Amino acid sequence: MRPIRPISDIRHELDTARAYRSTYVDRRSDDRWVRLMHAENEREIVALERELNLARSSQLELSLEGAPVQDHTVTVPFFQRVLEQLQAVFRSTRRSLLAPGAALSHKDSALLLGATAPGSFRAYFNVPPTQLELADIPAADAALVSIVDLFAAAQDHRVVDVIRTWTSSADEPTVRGMIKLASTLASARGRTDIRLRTADGAERLVRLSAEQARQLAVALAGETGREVVSIVGHLQMAQDDPPRVRVTTPEDEYLAAVLNDEMLDRVKQLLFLQVSATLVIDMRTSPTTGAPMTRIELLDLEQAPDPG
Repeated sequence: MRPIRPISDIRHELDTARAYRSTYVDRRSDDRWVRLMHAENEREIVALERELNLARSSQLELSLEGAPVQDHTVTVPFFQRVLEQLQAVFRSTRRSLLAPGAALSHKDSALLLGATAPGSFRAYFNVPPTQLELADIPAADAALVSIVDLFAAAQDHRVVDVIRTWTSSADEPTVRGMIKLASTLASARGRTDIRLRTADGAERLVRLSAEQARQLAVALAGETGREVVSIVGHLQMAQDDPPRVRVTTPEDEYLAAVLNDEMLDRVKQLLFLQVSATLVIDMRTSPTTGAPMTRIELLDLEQAPDPG
């Protein structure tokens, strides 16, 4: 991760530049070189204010491995889903930290993609800039910390210990978004490294395996009233738009929605075979009719072992 200068150093330079500005702000010089010096000082103030904003906000580094990553590149559909789901979880978590009655603007809830780099496939994110005079940890930073805390619990096999507390303070969009994000990371069948640098300069590194991401998704689903089942059955394509599959067992038949393009590719590879499938069954009531509704999503899929 790109090093960030200490806030005290940036503030010192900014105070110096502003003090120099005070010597000329109300006076105009006709000297060309003096005007150039003043213009350069104004550019320096703008750059230092931007750097101070950046230094006061958390930075997230995401390194992806697995099937979608080849030679330090990543498939666009997979990366797009990671971006969308990370953004959705961040926005809903950010909203949950608002004071009662407060509104959340799009600008204050949009993660900023700062750069990409080799090394598996690496992306750098910043939270939105904060007010310079803000003393406490910004809510945007706190939202990012909350997300990384949950990934760290999955890495350290502490999901059972923290999941109930986390879900009790998270709303439905946050939980569903985190389930989808964890499922997408699991579908890559690789490892995701998450490095967080907070505004005080502290760094945390989480190395999340595909299995740990899958366990996180399963734990979240189970804790929030969704049933997670593992079945062995015959796989068929049931519908192309939106993509759904049919898994038939000797006892029952399940029609499941496919979560993402990577899972859809795996479905196509395993069509008409015996598979082991993990499903999330979501029982809810229709908000319009009050009738019970069942939604089944395909969380994980692999070829079933040969019984012989």
